[in-house]
Amino acid sequence: MLTLNAIHPKTKSLIDAVIDNKRISNAYLFYGQNTLLNEALATHLITTYQNRPIENNPDLCIIEDEKSIKIDAIRKVQEQCKYGPSSANTFFILIKDAQKITPEAANAFLKTLESPPSNVSIILVSNSLHKLMPTIQSRCQKCFIPNTLNTHMTTHIENYESLSTFIHSPTQHKFSFIDTLGKNKADIKELLYAWILESLQTSPHNTHRLTQTLKRFDYHVNAKLQLEAMALRLY
Repeated sequence: MLTLNAIHPKTKSLIDAVIDNKRISNAYLFYGQNTLLNEALATHLITTYQNRPIENNPDLCIIEDEKSIKIDAIRKVQEQCKYGPSSANTFFILIKDAQKITPEAANAFLKTLESPPSNVSIILVSNSLHKLMPTIQSRCQKCFIPNTLNTHMTTHIENYESLSTFIHSPTQHKFSFIDTLGKNKADIKELLYAWILESLQTSPHNTHRLTQTLKRFDYHVNAKLQLEAMALRLY
């Protein structure tokens, strides 16, 4: 059973600040490689803000499905949004594995996601950001959750998490860093997730290049060659 101690302190402090300031957004997207950590932070936000447990909570709607999240599930969300909370300060909708939302369901969901009632907050959780429609992503406040249970990758993120630093390094230095990543695709994808988040804030023109590289790692590719090619395209 994961505890909050497994979540990176910087990430948890951001959510704690939201709770303390009572400034809940209409929609969040918690994403990162480790699904359990993503869900743990979402649960922390909900239970702490409402001051009640997840179990038997009348002001919480959880959507999850092993295969796909279809339009019927989204209609359930839309129906719940009409009524708002019954006793808590905010009604939460938690959508697990949000990357499983079908295109039809996603399109039906856009308007609700963009402007739900003021006392409703929607939290999407995903371990595959690149599989989520850009229109869904753009309507959420994103929160990247590093996989701190993977100590090897945590070291990489903490020591070299700046995309800007990487971009402005000499080519040989970039290639040397790529060599340190090895062939572990899970490690590399974790770093790419972090860089995508940074690019959205500092260099949006690089987001597509990073996302395309991330998608390629779903297939059998030469990790080093893919990263070297990407490094030469970033600016």
